[in-house]
Amino acid sequence: MIGVTGKVPPIFKLIQDVGDINEEEMREVFNMGIGLIFIISKTNAEFALKFAKELNEQFIVVGQVA
Repeated sequence: MIGVTGKVPPIFKLIQDVGDINEEEMREVFNMGIGLIFIISKTNAEFALKFAKELNEQFIVVGQVA
């Protein structure tokens, strides 16, 4: 479980241990400390990646809305 910083905030490890939750479910239920999520159409994804790079921000795809 790794967030944008490369480290999982300690609260998520506590939740996982106390709740006996597997890693896959943790990723599905929590954003794992990513912080901010944008929902962007596929047609705008390339623009968003370029824009984030220009701002010196890390932008990663974390999933899709179905």
